[in-house]
Amino acid sequence: MGEAKQVIVVRKDLKMNKGKSGAQIAHAVMGQFLQNVRWDGISHGKMTGTVEVEGPWIEWLKDSHTKITVSVFSEEELLALYDKAKDLGIPAQLIRDQGRTAFNGVPTYTCLCLGPSWPQEIDPLTGDLPLY
Repeated sequence: MGEAKQVIVVRKDLKMNKGKSGAQIAHAVMGQFLQNVRWDGISHGKMTGTVEVEGPWIEWLKDSHTKITVSVFSEEELLALYDKAKDLGIPAQLIRDQGRTAFNGVPTYTCLCLGPSWPQEIDPLTGDLPLY
């Protein structure tokens, strides 16, 4: 199967500075984790119970947490990848910035986190995209 990995897709056309793009990537990765990993809850500021994951999440969490960051050049490309991933059952977290510090106050889709997933599932979607 290969090593499970996440692929983060960032819009290059937005010309985000390093701080902004780093924050958006972090939102995507953290959002993906919180959306797909189940735990018992948070009590008194601490996570309680056991984390439950399945499939490639298990290998990804216990191994290297591999992440690859690639780019697209438009919102249309980003949204098309999101739709394809959802159709294929690949975990996908689409990030929409609220525009408070950038983008002239306009909410804007900035990036997408795919996976973790197996290479044979995720590479057909992202394997030809340029590194970010």
